[in-house]
Amino acid sequence: MSSKGGVSQPGHPPRSVTGLLRDFLLWKYDPVSASVVVGPALLSGVKNHLNPTIPEILENGGTEIATVKRGKEWKKMPVTIAPRPYMAPALARSQEKLADIWKNSLA
Repeated sequence: MSSKGGVSQPGHPPRSVTGLLRDFLLWKYDPVSASVVVGPALLSGVKNHLNPTIPEILENGGTEIATVKRGKEWKKMPVTIAPRPYMAPALARSQEKLADIWKNSLA
């Protein structure tokens, strides 16, 4: 995720302003299916929290209500956000390392 100024380009990871997307990617072992699920945590209650749908919209694209400045006024209106995938590319880059990463972690 880029932390330098400006909005990230569609198709590139989202710009990181607060680090919440990075810091709240969590994993959970599911003993029933003997698998691990990795994804964003719900952030309700966190100061300056993200709408819980924002990580999904950033990853896949979608529409969200945003406060947008129009002239001198701020208005709430729907905005369409192009995909800015960050979870799937990270998984793809780390695919070969996953066995070593998880080895001995579920003892």
